[in-house]
Amino acid sequence: MRLFEFVLALALMTGLTGSTMAADKYVIDKVHSSITFSVKHMMISTVKGGFDDFSGEIMLDENDITKSSVMVTIQTASINTANEGRDKHLKSPDFFDATIRKLRSRVPASKRKMVGSLRTVRSQCVLSA
Repeated sequence: MRLFEFVLALALMTGLTGSTMAADKYVIDKVHSSITFSVKHMMISTVKGGFDDFSGEIMLDENDITKSSVMVTIQTASINTANEGRDKHLKSPDFFDATIRKLRSRVPASKRKMVGSLRTVRSQCVLSA
């Protein structure tokens, strides 16, 4: 089992579907949301990419934010860095072993912060089958 850290930014007003009552469950809408990353490569360049296939939900309690959480599952085979050779290598057993693994993360509300109109979440992900 490998751990990865990622930052997930969600536009809470447009990227979710659900009602507006307290302690609601919101489903992450892939049309209005994205999971992206950037990684320093050899201290010279930054590789940017994302995952095209993911799902998740947010439990939001507006009355007590500490009871809120985020759960995300990312299909590692959907990685896209705009470089076919690099993507193939990242999907291989050297990294994600994408034919059998996916990333999962559960984030407590204490790991969240506001950045403009976005909520940013930092979490360690578990790579699992």
